[in-house]
Amino acid sequence: MDCMPGFIHSGDDFMITSNGILITETTITQFKGFDTEGVPEFMRCRKAAQYANSINEVINIFTTGNNGDYANDWLIGDTKTNEVAKLELGLKDYRVWRSKDTAMIGSNFPSDPKLIKEETTFKVNNPATSPNARKKRMEQLVIVDLKGKLDAETGKQVEADHVDAFQGKNANNRCVICGHIDEDAKGCAEWDEGPYYPMDAVQGKVTTADLASHMQFWAYMGHPCGQDFIGEKFYKAHPEYASQAKYLNNMLAYP
Repeated sequence: MDCMPGFIHSGDDFMITSNGILITETTITQFKGFDTEGVPEFMRCRKAAQYANSINEVINIFTTGNNGDYANDWLIGDTKTNEVAKLELGLKDYRVWRSKDTAMIGSNFPSDPKLIKEETTFKVNNPATSPNARKKRMEQLVIVDLKGKLDAETGKQVEADHVDAFQGKNANNRCVICGHIDEDAKGCAEWDEGPYYPMDAVQGKVTTADLASHMQFWAYMGHPCGQDFIGEKFYKAHPEYASQAKYLNNMLAYP
């Protein structure tokens, strides 16, 4: 898994287990709902990673005692059965999609109409939001252009992609898969981030069934596209965020 020092679960929610289970997620944007008596997400996440032996068991652990915090679309794989699934887990509602013959994508967008209506304020028909623009681009890349061609190398290309599907051109902004909100004059309103807010893709991971069976994956540090974030240059251009300079300096990209 990947995590911060001292953690016993993946704070980024990226896990490969010796049971052949793969787990990651994208957070549901503009979700509302929380049960203070439920089981925290990090406990269910850790339990699923440590004990689940199938997609069914992952789903059962995540939904049992669910308290709705950190509501996510969980992307799950099982290398033993070559099956993938998506668990969209709110508080009151959840839905599962699963298949042995398709790709599952996630970019912070909810999909289930009932969950969207009852538990979010997300605007599914606004093509200019980061989740919806990235969804459109991922659907084109993963489900159409790269159908039958997905592997570790094409996976790396997807994560480094800079096409803004809303504008139909290359860009560095909130709408590209390799997120660059710090270069976006509009910021990211759906996450309450102002213009040029320093929020971006800060790492990337890619694995395959074969790699995962050996507990292996490819990882990037920094932007998957290879672009560096240089603090001195950024805060000079955007002094309104200078208070963050103490904590966020340079984010250099590595192969």
